[in-house]
Amino acid sequence: MQPSILTVLATYKCTAACKECCFECSPQVQGRIPLERILNYIGEACDTVPTLKLVVFSGGECFLLGKDLDTAVAHATGRGKLTRVVTNGYWAHSLDAARRRLGSLKESGLGELNISTGDDHQEYVPFERVVNGAIAGAEMGLTSLIVVEGFENSAFTIHDAYAHPRLKAFRETHPNGHRLQLMRNIWMPFHKERELEHTETIYRKPERIPLLGGCDNVLHNMVVTPDEHLASCCGLTMEHIPEMKLGKLAEHSISDLVKRGLDDFLKRWIWLDGPDAVLWFARQKDPRVPYPDKNVHPCEACAQFYLNPMAREAVRNHWKEIADDVLLRYELKVRMLAEQDPVKAARNAAENGTDPSHGRALHG
Repeated sequence: MQPSILTVLATYKCTAACKECCFECSPQVQGRIPLERILNYIGEACDTVPTLKLVVFSGGECFLLGKDLDTAVAHATGRGKLTRVVTNGYWAHSLDAARRRLGSLKESGLGELNISTGDDHQEYVPFERVVNGAIAGAEMGLTSLIVVEGFENSAFTIHDAYAHPRLKAFRETHPNGHRLQLMRNIWMPFHKERELEHTETIYRKPERIPLLGGCDNVLHNMVVTPDEHLASCCGLTMEHIPEMKLGKLAEHSISDLVKRGLDDFLKRWIWLDGPDAVLWFARQKDPRVPYPDKNVHPCEACAQFYLNPMAREAVRNHWKEIADDVLLRYELKVRMLAEQDPVKAARNAAENGTDPSHGRALHG
């Protein structure tokens, strides 16, 4: 098991200040990673993580990097990696403006454009700009994805996006219409006074834990944060969980930090079964540990576990009871996934060895 994605969060500065922004981004946030170090991190990851396939640029608002974004995309593309940008689309004032801005990124090798929208985003970025950006991207062959904030009491829904006349016409008539996709993303609250309603089937109740599966972000995605740490996931609550930051890039190599994450039993368990299962295990060992029945996102359970001393203590005291089972299933899952790629299978065998105690370190 090795990461396949590098996410570069070069800044948390953003043109918007969404109420429920997971990283609390806003125009007031200052600071960014200099271009030279962005390129160095991409190069180091390419050199030392052979499973790396995709480099994602997000934030914050990555388009605030200006031409440095084009340079970074070109650098990743030049190393043979797929590239994606995640943006709110503020720059797409018109279709022509969107074509101009995306044209240079396309020339740099950009492959995918993700644009976020919804009630919170649209307080700052009109949906017409999102439409401009998505259409311009799909026109020139980019995979263009519009991601809509998802909750039941939202004013703007994915159905509104599907019904938008320009989007509908483009998807139905343009030769590249299939390249413009839409999806609904679960929007979770970060403030207690905000009530976001969801359908009953969304809630991650205990009886549904076996169906929820593992976290496909932790250990799979290595994240360069604006303060130049390497994090082991890009989840919504990552900045609220100190243990998700593996160390400072100025003091450690990417390969050493990746190994630190992979040797963490808890992160392996979360990747395998999901944070909901870990939190529920803690509750079974200590009934004082709450398990909220209104969670809608795995990142909620992850934060609720890591930020609750009783939950951590319960797992610290009892994790060896399930260590053999978790590590066996972890190895089986790694091998099953690797069998789909013979080169990866050989690499995993060399990296993981046959010692069943590999990964028996409980961190956090």
